[in-house]
Amino acid sequence: MAEFIESSQLVNIHNDDFNFKVYAGPGAGKTYFLIENIKDIIENSKKLKQDVNRKVLCITYTNVAVDEIKSRLGQYGKNVVVKTIHSFLYEYVIKPYQKQLKIIINDTFNIHIDDKVMMYPRLEGFGLLSKLKVSDFIGVLQEQYKLSVASELSKKKISECVLDISSINNYPFCDANIPMIKRIKGMTNEELLKLKTALWEKEGVLDFDEILYFSYILLKRYNFIAYDVQYVFPYILMDEYQDTNPIQNKILQLLCNKNVSIGVVGDKAQSIYGFVKSTYKEFEDFHPNNKDFKTFVIDGNRRSNQNIIYFLNYVRQADNTLNEQRCLINSNLSKVKFVLCKSNNIDIIKKLSVEDIRVLCRRWSDAFEYITNIEADQRKYLKEVHDYYKYVLDRDLTKDFENSNINWINNVKIIISIYKAIKLGNFASILNELNKIFDIDLIKLNRRSKGEELKDIIRFINVFKAFNETTTYFDIIKRINQFIDESDLKSFEKLELIFSDDELFNRDFHPYLYCLNMKTLRIMFEEVFAEDSKYVTVHKTKGKEYDSVLVNLTPVMEERQLGDILNVLENPVIFDNINDKVTEFVRIAYVAFSRAKNNLYIHLKKSSSEISTFIKSLNEYSVQKNIKEPFYEIIDLN
Repeated sequence: MAEFIESSQLVNIHNDDFNFKVYAGPGAGKTYFLIENIKDIIENSKKLKQDVNRKVLCITYTNVAVDEIKSRLGQYGKNVVVKTIHSFLYEYVIKPYQKQLKIIINDTFNIHIDDKVMMYPRLEGFGLLSKLKVSDFIGVLQEQYKLSVASELSKKKISECVLDISSINNYPFCDANIPMIKRIKGMTNEELLKLKTALWEKEGVLDFDEILYFSYILLKRYNFIAYDVQYVFPYILMDEYQDTNPIQNKILQLLCNKNVSIGVVGDKAQSIYGFVKSTYKEFEDFHPNNKDFKTFVIDGNRRSNQNIIYFLNYVRQADNTLNEQRCLINSNLSKVKFVLCKSNNIDIIKKLSVEDIRVLCRRWSDAFEYITNIEADQRKYLKEVHDYYKYVLDRDLTKDFENSNINWINNVKIIISIYKAIKLGNFASILNELNKIFDIDLIKLNRRSKGEELKDIIRFINVFKAFNETTTYFDIIKRINQFIDESDLKSFEKLELIFSDDELFNRDFHPYLYCLNMKTLRIMFEEVFAEDSKYVTVHKTKGKEYDSVLVNLTPVMEERQLGDILNVLENPVIFDNINDKVTEFVRIAYVAFSRAKNNLYIHLKKSSSEISTFIKSLNEYSVQKNIKEPFYEIIDLN
């Protein structure tokens, strides 16, 4: 039987006599609960006082969450290790047991890695190469590994050479299969093995899933490794447990014993990482049987106002684990606003006139509809670029943008970074940005002929100064490449520009990309792709909150079975054991809605008559729950 608690309640984990899980919805104070109970463990645990080397382990999902927890722990932080699952496994399982790791790699793949090679994790947002440049690595592949297709490999292809652990990382977990190297088009199994061997032997780099897989095997095969971790961490707490995948859950089970107290916190309704095999079922099933087990529920919401919470309760009404939340502290009276607008030519953000509003989308390309302050023809070109990715490629390019794996996006980042540095007039920053095109580090090392090279750098800066807000992407790239041809500066490679007679030229995409001007590229860079962008994909908002939110959601792939967002809202089904990839979209919508503190706007491309069934459902829910005043209103921009 679950016990209802407040987020500030101490549950006496330091007694070491039970494991637990906590059901807590958005804004419930999950982080506050963790912080306060960690402090309680530190103040009262006999195990920690007996040995200063023993710590509390707190695992959370993102680096942002890690920093937040560390900052809130204050002086208690010296007794706590706060990590993401990958950084924890590398630091305490992979890094100290390199010898055992190399034995496993040799046993499994017949790849012998030299003792001097230090295996390290892939840096988030980067490819698999960090020690060698692509050209140098290709040379190594040709000379030392006799890989005939090496010259055809790009940075993107090389970074795709990772272990595919999907054969074992499924629910329910089964480790009977051995992971294979992920297929790359045009490469045989033998060629893939050579490429993977080179990456491990020369770079020593491990992909994220490789860290999970090898950590699992190390803990399973070598009991002393699990024992060492269990001794150092007698208390293990894990946040956002609904986002764990089967192999992560299995790793946690390997760390369970009677001397370790384990607790997890999560919300099934916020399980939205199915694309990495995460499933809320792992949270549902969590029940270590090595000691007593307790279940807690935090049903309060400390973030959103009452009207938004009414709507969130409506969306998750089918979830019996945490059916309804209560508004705890937000006294704001703003209602949920359904914005009706079928036209693509209306500036919705300007019409709503809300300060500091965040636009939450299923994919970043959907944000293009809301970009303001650009001319009509530029909006048209941007829409064509948007539609190409949305309807032709059907993919979310967030990771591609972060990894700079898409050439045109990488070009935009380079152009705007250099343009901004030159505008600021900071020569050190300019050189740092130019290093993305030219080998500036080589110039610094070479004492000869620096004068001519400096003149060339100044000439390049003048080329950029000649660009203005209306200069097109095509003209910018063309002029940069002309300079590279004419200059003696050593460049890495020219920026990709595909001409109409090239087989890679796409008439549905490239002509529109090439017409985007500097102003539009700058707005894309600063408002869409920036770290603190006003346009955010829902997956990147986990753990965040905003005063005002506008949500635009369009189903993709399997989710299209639900129709559009209106169908989802008319009859929200948040879980489906048969086809959970579809109902995950409802949970994505729920996460998006729950980010708002005071103002929630939901854009529906409908007329007032088309939403009548939905309004009826909302009114019926209000009657059922005895909600006296409507918690929503309609803004009709049609």
